[in-house]
Amino acid sequence: MATTYTSSGSERVGYGGGEGLMLGNSSSDLLGFYGTTPIAKVSLAQLATTITTTQLRAELSALQNALHNLGLITIT
Repeated sequence: MATTYTSSGSERVGYGGGEGLMLGNSSSDLLGFYGTTPIAKVSLAQLATTITTTQLRAELSALQNALHNLGLITIT
């Protein structure tokens, strides 16, 4: 794996190939962004074909919390 440092001090990680980059080897590996405590992969239930507005709000809230706990969004 190649790690390069840019003039701004940021770090780029990649293999230089077209296969992409995978983080973690299993669903129990931990991951965090922007200084958050790493957490395990979040599992959300698949939505039913027909759901109520209340159910949709609950699912969106679960997704929002998962993204927040990973450090990818800030909830204000």
